[in-house]
Amino acid sequence: ILLAGTVAYGSANAAALVRLLPDGNPDLTFGAGTGRVVNPCSLFLPSSARALHLLDGGRILLGGSLLYGSSGDILVWRLEEDGACDATFGEFGVRGIPFDLGGDEMDTGSALAVDSLGRIVVAGTAEFAGIDTDLAVARLLPGGGLDPSFSGDGKTTIPFDLTGAHIDAGSAVALDRDDRIIVAGAAFDASGGDYEIAVARLAGNGELDETFGDSGRRSLAFDLGGSNNEFARGVALWPDGEIVLVGPLATGPSVQEWQVVRLAADGDIVLGATHGQYFSNPSDASAVVLQGDGKIAFAGFGMGSTSPDFGIGRLLRDGTPDPSFAFGWGVTTFDFAWGGSNVDAANAIALDHDGRIVAAGQAEFDAPDNDFAWLRLESSYIFADGFEWVDTSRWSATAP
Repeated sequence: ILLAGTVAYGSANAAALVRLLPDGNPDLTFGAGTGRVVNPCSLFLPSSARALHLLDGGRILLGGSLLYGSSGDILVWRLEEDGACDATFGEFGVRGIPFDLGGDEMDTGSALAVDSLGRIVVAGTAEFAGIDTDLAVARLLPGGGLDPSFSGDGKTTIPFDLTGAHIDAGSAVALDRDDRIIVAGAAFDASGGDYEIAVARLAGNGELDETFGDSGRRSLAFDLGGSNNEFARGVALWPDGEIVLVGPLATGPSVQEWQVVRLAADGDIVLGATHGQYFSNPSDASAVVLQGDGKIAFAGFGMGSTSPDFGIGRLLRDGTPDPSFAFGWGVTTFDFAWGGSNVDAANAIALDHDGRIVAAGQAEFDAPDNDFAWLRLESSYIFADGFEWVDTSRWSATAP
């Protein structure tokens, strides 16, 4: 099990990675016998990791940011299977992606994915000015160079610019079977004084896909109450191209709930703003994974007895709580109860080879002392081969 994130490192922050054995103990073949790597590739500036991808052969991609005071660049690392820096990638194991379009030039990386040709797609936010930011997407060749077949120079930005302050941000990315890029986040609408869900789809050449939404973009505002703020923090795709988004939304004064939204492949709403069942206020959804049996699993936080806890939910595809999960409630919380105010939250979710849910985030010891935290759930999910979606077999057609 690989966990990536950010840790305090001296007087600054640094990207960090840990690898665990299936039983939860540190894998001492990783990180020079420690099971963990802090500040991979020994950078001399603060860094943060927000995304992780395991490549065929065991090499590891990390995505995040490198900070220069009030400025920053999107950053991608590639590590060897044992956690050592892969010097054959980019520039000595890392690839910085500066957009440098204006303002403080604070560009941040939030998510990454790898397409069918091994190209690395990284998404985040690029700054134009103090109150003008756009969704940002870059594509790297497998060796770490910017891909000139993508938008000419390997980089592009996606403005929504609804009204007023043009604050748009990218949080999540996914690729469909045609290697089209779906990037999701939020866009500020000054007319209502709130954030809306923002989703865009790019063709393989980096241009907005005109067949999606309104000329490649779609903003969603359900405006259910309170601040009316809505964000997409996670995105996943069904094999038929349908898009599933998760994030928080406001539903009343000082009320925030998790929500799940389904969009058709063309951007039309299939299921809008399924939200909030059984979690106490506040709650959130930060990450989503889709099971091959049609169920939607998400992770974030939900209010426990006195503080936020890991929150895990599983829905049927129609948005109703899965009656086979968490004693029929469909959602559940887990309190690590390690100390301080006991504020815990999950930021990532995945399925292991046996279909069990693994969620990871942070658990408080005594603020600001937080640790990496993770849990694994038993699951009734059996079929993890993708055949439910009529995928072709990886076995030889001529084998007995």
